[in-house]
Amino acid sequence: MFGVIALVGCGRSGESSSTEPSIERIYFSPPEIPVGNSATATLELRNLGNRGNSQAIFYQWESSNGHFDQEITKGPTCTFVPELSGQARVTVSLVGNGGVISRREQFVTILDKRSTPQNSLTPLTDRSHDHEIILTDIPHYNRFGGLINREKIAGRVTEMTERDSRNLAVVIYSKTDDFWVQPTAKDPLTTIAADGTFESQIHLGSEYIVLLVDNNFQPPAQTPILPRSEGHIYASIRVPGRDAPTNLGEK
Repeated sequence: MFGVIALVGCGRSGESSSTEPSIERIYFSPPEIPVGNSATATLELRNLGNRGNSQAIFYQWESSNGHFDQEITKGPTCTFVPELSGQARVTVSLVGNGGVISRREQFVTILDKRSTPQNSLTPLTDRSHDHEIILTDIPHYNRFGGLINREKIAGRVTEMTERDSRNLAVVIYSKTDDFWVQPTAKDPLTTIAADGTFESQIHLGSEYIVLLVDNNFQPPAQTPILPRSEGHIYASIRVPGRDAPTNLGEK
């Protein structure tokens, strides 16, 4: 199985300048949840200040797959219990002053009981079947991404046959706050030409990840964890954006 989060195919354009309280992100522990287990959901909040202790502030929790142990809480944590493997759309609303102040929607992966969660952002192991991904054009570094700026990414997959070009594709991710599939969530698979070359115009990020996959692979549109799917991913490469600062460290 693999993790899925959100409905659009690019990172946030930057930090909000609004002083209104907002839900920035929903964290799950563990980030991938086996069926039959539960997870603690914790909110990252912005500009809440002293309003967090106000009697007028509360949180409303909803899910398309499973349930929360409480539908309404005074604090920014709640326990989530999934029902079916696949994905769950989770919606949390920050409510106050008689209405919704902020709402955040994310998708979370629900694993079947045989799967093992991946709990880190370590790169995928290259399990190539004699294939290697070589990037010839790498977009510039931009840690915030955005909706407007795009650049070309291009490369070549080695040892490609005509049959491979019909059955394989590449999936491209830009990393900002999370990994975002490119060029869009509606068009997540990039075609590979018969000579093994590929290219796409994508949104910018701090890192770029390219996966060699079969055409049946369904990549998550947004995820904090790189997807893993045994039997579907054959090679991978992960590189920093062009002209990236040399002192980035681990993000």
